[in-house]
Amino acid sequence: MNKLRTIIRIERHIQWLDKHILPELQAIRDTLIEYRSMLNIPSTPDEIESANADIIIDVVAEYYHIELTEMIGISRKRIYVTARHQAAWMLRKHTNLFLDDIGKLLGNRHHSTAIHSIRYTQDMIDIEDREYLEALTFMNRSLKEKTAQWSRINQSISITEKQAS
Repeated sequence: MNKLRTIIRIERHIQWLDKHILPELQAIRDTLIEYRSMLNIPSTPDEIESANADIIIDVVAEYYHIELTEMIGISRKRIYVTARHQAAWMLRKHTNLFLDDIGKLLGNRHHSTAIHSIRYTQDMIDIEDREYLEALTFMNRSLKEKTAQWSRINQSISITEKQAS
């Protein structure tokens, strides 16, 4: 009889939550989305630092001499998995992307896969795995160079546009 009462209480709590809390959470979410749009804060992976994210993914693919389609594909070969792990870690470190967005960029993967990739890479860094450290050091250096090139190109375009006006 006690188990039945407990189950009934739990069901009532769930019904109350559905009725009172969920609508409030939805209203809060809608308000945040509205503020995002008013402040021009991007909310999709395409809008959020897409250039930096693309550069990071390109740097990782280039380092491992693999095609982008292979890196974000479904293969579980070690080289592709390692590349995805390191790309997820670099995206988390160098961008403001949400975990969902990182997963989407790396082949429409779930955010929990991105979490695993980031933690795995961080664990390898923490135990000072030589291969991982060398790869990440090289890729971070390449990323800085490519980002600097990208900035110079954007500055040149801005100057050209101002002169044309």
